[in-house]
Amino acid sequence: MLKPCTYMNLSGLSVLEAVKYYNLDPRDVFVIYDDAALPFGRLRMREAGSAGGQRGMMSVLGALQTLEVPRLRIGIGEPQNGLALPDWVLGRIPKEQKLMFEKIEDVVWNGLTLWLSEGIQKAMAYVNSFQPEKRQ
Repeated sequence: MLKPCTYMNLSGLSVLEAVKYYNLDPRDVFVIYDDAALPFGRLRMREAGSAGGQRGMMSVLGALQTLEVPRLRIGIGEPQNGLALPDWVLGRIPKEQKLMFEKIEDVVWNGLTLWLSEGIQKAMAYVNSFQPEKRQ
Protein backbone atom coordinates (compact mmCIF):
# COMPACT_ATOMS: atom_id res chain seq x y z
CA MET A 1 0.00 0.00 0.00
CA LEU A 2 1.33 3.39 -0.97
CA LYS A 3 0.15 6.81 0.10
CA PRO A 4 2.22 9.29 -1.92
CA CYS A 5 3.65 12.26 -0.08
CA THR A 6 3.52 14.29 -3.28
CA TYR A 7 0.60 16.44 -4.27
CA MET A 8 -2.10 14.24 -5.78
CA ASN A 9 -1.49 15.76 -9.21
CA LEU A 10 2.11 14.48 -9.03
CA SER A 11 1.40 11.06 -7.51
CA GLY A 12 2.74 9.30 -10.59
CA LEU A 13 6.26 10.14 -9.37
CA SER A 14 5.75 8.11 -6.19
CA VAL A 15 3.96 5.29 -7.97
CA LEU A 16 6.75 5.01 -10.54
CA GLU A 17 9.39 4.77 -7.81
CA ALA A 18 7.44 2.00 -6.05
CA VAL A 19 6.94 0.12 -9.34
CA LYS A 20 10.68 0.30 -10.05
CA TYR A 21 11.70 -0.62 -6.49
CA TYR A 22 9.39 -3.65 -6.29
CA ASN A 23 9.84 -4.56 -9.97
CA LEU A 24 6.08 -4.49 -10.59
CA ASP A 25 4.09 -4.63 -13.77
CA PRO A 26 1.70 -1.63 -14.03
CA ARG A 27 -1.21 -4.12 -14.07
CA ASP A 28 -0.16 -5.08 -10.52
CA VAL A 29 -0.77 -1.52 -9.35
CA PHE A 30 -4.25 -0.62 -8.13
CA VAL A 31 -5.14 3.07 -7.81
CA ILE A 32 -8.08 4.24 -5.69
CA TYR A 33 -9.19 7.85 -6.01
CA ASP A 34 -12.12 10.18 -5.57
CA ASP A 35 -13.92 11.53 -8.61
CA ALA A 36 -16.23 14.53 -8.67
CA ALA A 37 -17.49 13.46 -12.12
CA LEU A 38 -19.34 10.54 -10.48
CA PRO A 39 -22.35 11.07 -8.22
CA PHE A 40 -21.67 10.57 -4.53
CA GLY A 41 -21.37 6.91 -3.63
CA ARG A 42 -21.12 5.60 -7.18
CA LEU A 43 -18.18 3.24 -7.64
CA ARG A 44 -16.46 2.38 -10.91
CA MET A 45 -13.69 -0.17 -11.16
CA ARG A 46 -11.82 -0.51 -14.46
CA GLU A 47 -8.99 -2.66 -15.67
CA ALA A 48 -7.51 0.01 -17.94
CA GLY A 49 -8.36 3.22 -19.77
CA SER A 50 -7.81 6.94 -19.82
CA ALA A 51 -7.67 9.16 -16.76
CA GLY A 52 -10.94 10.84 -17.69
CA GLY A 53 -9.49 14.23 -16.79
CA GLN A 54 -8.49 13.27 -13.23
CA ARG A 55 -5.06 14.85 -12.82
CA GLY A 56 -3.69 12.41 -10.27
CA MET A 57 -4.55 9.47 -12.49
CA MET A 58 -3.08 11.32 -15.49
CA SER A 59 0.15 11.58 -13.51
CA VAL A 60 0.17 7.85 -12.74
CA LEU A 61 -0.59 6.82 -16.33
CA GLY A 62 2.00 9.24 -17.68
CA ALA A 63 4.70 8.08 -15.29
CA LEU A 64 4.03 4.40 -16.02
CA GLN A 65 3.58 5.13 -19.76
CA THR A 66 0.54 2.88 -20.08
CA LEU A 67 -3.24 2.99 -19.78
CA GLU A 68 -3.25 -0.54 -18.35
CA VAL A 69 -3.47 0.36 -14.67
CA PRO A 70 -6.43 -1.00 -12.68
CA ARG A 71 -8.30 1.64 -10.75
CA LEU A 72 -11.32 2.33 -8.60
CA ARG A 73 -13.09 5.66 -8.78
CA ILE A 74 -15.15 6.69 -5.75
CA GLY A 75 -17.81 9.23 -6.64
CA ILE A 76 -17.90 12.31 -4.44
CA GLY A 77 -20.33 14.26 -6.61
CA GLU A 78 -20.10 17.81 -7.80
CA PRO A 79 -19.41 20.59 -5.29
CA GLN A 80 -22.38 21.68 -3.21
CA ASN A 81 -23.26 24.98 -1.58
CA GLY A 82 -21.27 26.98 -4.14
CA LEU A 83 -17.92 25.53 -3.11
CA ALA A 84 -15.00 25.47 -5.52
CA LEU A 85 -13.81 21.98 -6.47
CA PRO A 86 -10.60 22.08 -4.33
CA ASP A 87 -12.62 23.16 -1.28
CA TRP A 88 -15.17 20.40 -1.96
CA VAL A 89 -12.51 17.69 -2.37
CA LEU A 90 -10.50 18.76 0.67
CA GLY A 91 -13.44 19.74 2.86
CA ARG A 92 -15.50 17.80 5.35
CA ILE A 93 -17.88 15.14 4.15
CA PRO A 94 -21.45 16.45 4.53
CA LYS A 95 -23.41 14.79 7.34
CA GLU A 96 -25.90 13.08 5.01
CA GLN A 97 -23.03 11.55 3.01
CA LYS A 98 -21.15 10.37 6.12
CA LEU A 99 -24.02 8.01 6.86
CA MET A 100 -23.40 6.18 3.58
CA PHE A 101 -19.61 6.31 3.68
CA GLU A 102 -19.21 3.25 5.93
CA LYS A 103 -21.07 1.06 3.41
CA ILE A 104 -19.02 2.49 0.54
CA GLU A 105 -15.83 1.76 2.47
CA ASP A 106 -16.92 -1.88 2.97
CA VAL A 107 -17.61 -2.32 -0.75
CA VAL A 108 -14.24 -0.80 -1.66
CA TRP A 109 -12.33 -3.11 0.72
CA ASN A 110 -14.29 -6.16 -0.45
CA GLY A 111 -13.59 -5.20 -4.06
CA LEU A 112 -9.89 -4.80 -3.38
CA THR A 113 -9.82 -8.20 -1.65
CA LEU A 114 -11.59 -9.79 -4.63
CA TRP A 115 -9.08 -8.20 -7.02
CA LEU A 116 -6.21 -9.65 -5.03
CA SER A 117 -7.71 -13.12 -4.59
CA GLU A 118 -9.89 -13.75 -7.65
CA GLY A 119 -8.87 -11.19 -10.25
CA ILE A 120 -10.13 -7.98 -11.77
CA GLN A 121 -13.19 -9.37 -13.56
CA LYS A 122 -14.86 -10.68 -10.38
CA ALA A 123 -13.89 -7.54 -8.50
CA MET A 124 -15.38 -5.31 -11.23
CA ALA A 125 -18.62 -7.32 -11.28
CA TYR A 126 -18.98 -6.89 -7.51
CA VAL A 127 -17.97 -3.24 -7.20
CA ASN A 128 -19.67 -1.91 -10.34
CA SER A 129 -23.00 -3.45 -9.29
CA PHE A 130 -23.07 -1.44 -6.04
CA GLN A 131 -25.97 1.00 -5.93
CA PRO A 132 -25.78 3.70 -3.28
CA GLU A 133 -28.97 4.12 -1.29
CA LYS A 134 -31.22 6.89 -2.49
CA ARG A 135 -31.83 9.37 0.31
CA GLN A 136 -35.05 11.36 0.11
